[in-house]
Amino acid sequence: MSDFPNLKKSAGNETFGPFETYVREKYFLSRSIASSTEQNYAIAAAKMDGYLRAKKIENYESFNVEDTTPDLLSGFVRWYESRVQSRETVRSKRKILIAIVNHALVRQQRVLNSKFVRLPKPQKTLKDTWSDQQVAILVQVAGALPGVLPIGTSRGEYAACLIAVTFETAARRGDLTRITVKDALGDGPFRFIQNKTQHATKFVITPGTQQRIRNMPHVQKGARFVFQPWGGTHLDCLTRLAGNAMRRSGLTSSDGCLKKLRRSSITEAERVTPGTGYVQAGHTTPTVTVSNYIDADTAYADRHRPKVGGIEGGGSWLGKEVVDSPKHESASVIAARATLAVHENEAVDMETMAIAILVSDPSQSKKVIAERLGVSVRSLADGRMPRLAVVWASRSR
Repeated sequence: MSDFPNLKKSAGNETFGPFETYVREKYFLSRSIASSTEQNYAIAAAKMDGYLRAKKIENYESFNVEDTTPDLLSGFVRWYESRVQSRETVRSKRKILIAIVNHALVRQQRVLNSKFVRLPKPQKTLKDTWSDQQVAILVQVAGALPGVLPIGTSRGEYAACLIAVTFETAARRGDLTRITVKDALGDGPFRFIQNKTQHATKFVITPGTQQRIRNMPHVQKGARFVFQPWGGTHLDCLTRLAGNAMRRSGLTSSDGCLKKLRRSSITEAERVTPGTGYVQAGHTTPTVTVSNYIDADTAYADRHRPKVGGIEGGGSWLGKEVVDSPKHESASVIAARATLAVHENEAVDMETMAIAILVSDPSQSKKVIAERLGVSVRSLADGRMPRLAVVWASRSR
C-alpha cells in the first residue's frame, strides 16, 4: 500500500504527488497549451513533489497546492539550486510553480506575489563546448550503441543521426522532435519556426547527415518526423540516448549532451564567420547568444583550424544567409565583440558601451543611450564613434 493512499496513480501504477496530481487533473484541463509545455509543467510539478517528500512536510498526504507559501517555494528554489548547474533551469521551474499555485488560488481570490519568492543566485554561465572533431568522435561512438528501438531503427543509427542533426542545426531538444523528413531531405536550407520563441530560423543539414536520415528504417517506412518517438516521454528518451553516447565516448557536459551540442554548434558558427553565432542560435540579436552560448576562447582564439563544415567536413552547414553586404557583416561582428567585452567585464571604452546598450534594445534613440552613459548626444556623432554608426545603420535591416 502507498504511504499516501489519497494520491492518484497513473496507468503505470506510478504515484503522483499533490502538485503533479493538480497539474494533470486540473491545470491542463483548463489551459490550452502545447504538449511540450505540458511536459515542462509536469516535470516542474514532479520536482516540487520531490522537494516536499525530501522535506518530510507535515500532513504531506493531505497537502493542497493552495497551501503553498512564498517561504515554501523559496525553500524549493534553494534546494533545487544545490542539485542543478543551470540558473536558468531553476528560474524556469520557479516561474512554472508560481503559475500553478496562482491558478489554484483563483478560487480563493488570492494571489501569491512572486517578489516574495527567492530568486536563484546569479552564477557565471558555463559555456563549455566541443570541437567539431570531438563531435565527430561522438557521432562514431553513438553509431555503435547496441540494441534496436521499437520503431525498427537501431539505437546506434538513431543516436548518431540525432547528434549530427543537433550539431548542424543547433536546434533545441523540443524542436528536434518537430523536424520533418520532407524538410530535412530537401535541397538546401529550410525555414523552421522555433517552438520556444516562435521566431523563424533556417536549418542546414549536410548531404552526409541527410544520407544517415534516409538509411533509418522508420524513415524508409514513411515516418513523418526524422526523430519519431518510440515510447515514454519522448524528450527524456532523446536526452538519455544522447547522454548514453556521451558517456561511452568519454566526453562530459555540465548540463547534458544535447545542450552542449547546441552551444558547440553556435560557437563553431561564430568561429567560422564572426558575428553569425546568434543567427545559428535562432536569436534575433547577439546579446543572449554571447552571454549564454558562445565560448569566446574557442570562437575568437581558434580560427587557425580549417573551416571544414559539417560532421565529416562534407558540406557548408554554416551556409546560412546572414549578411547582405560587407557592411552588414561588419555590424554583426562589431555588435558581437562589444556585447562579449561588456559581458566579460572587460575594461571598455565609451563607444563599446554604447554599442552594447544599443544591441540590448535596438529601439532606443541616441538620446536615451547618451542619457544612460551620462554624455551629450553630440558625443555619439558618427564622426566620433564610427563603429557605433555602422551598428546603428544596420539595425533597420
